[in-house]
Amino acid sequence: MRWLAAQRPWGQGKYIGPPPDCAEKTLNLKGRFDLGRVDSNLKGVKVYQKGENVAFNLPSHLEAKYENKWQRKTLLESDEPISRGTRIYFYDGQQEIASFVVES
Repeated sequence: MRWLAAQRPWGQGKYIGPPPDCAEKTLNLKGRFDLGRVDSNLKGVKVYQKGENVAFNLPSHLEAKYENKWQRKTLLESDEPISRGTRIYFYDGQQEIASFVVES
């Protein structure tokens, strides 16, 4: 039964590539989806469903931030639940390397 549930998409996300091009790609999300499949810079970043929210497993070399209600970028901790529709920005040092949002 768990195997069957892991095969069904639990959501849809949008990957946004690094500036200045910011190429976009829509993804069907199943199980713990590894964003490294889309962008090698995000290897080890896994997004998964956590109740009604989503969460990310983050490798130690990357930093992730999101805009809070005051539109300030706030550090996102690994496995911290976050609302769907929140755009997550990924950084390698001070450089933004990509962003991602779970749309549904």
